[in-house]
Amino acid sequence: MKVNIALLLLVFIASCVTWNPTIGMTYDEFRNHWSYSDNLDSPKLVSDDGITRVYESDDVFYYFVDGKLNKIDQGQLFEQKV
Repeated sequence: MKVNIALLLLVFIASCVTWNPTIGMTYDEFRNHWSYSDNLDSPKLVSDDGITRVYESDDVFYYFVDGKLNKIDQGQLFEQKV
């Protein structure tokens, strides 16, 4: 009985933990974690210059350089003239 209660408590605590992306994680890891988060909008690709891809969700920008998360920024992504 004690084992069942401990296991139930562990599952409950694990479900309450929020997920925070970490610098250095790959895009595949980022995407896999994101797919398990019910309360987050799916990230949208907003910029791609061939090296850096920028994804946005809820005004948070995720910068991937060569497939790895390099920077997380909150705010606006300003347009650049070409």
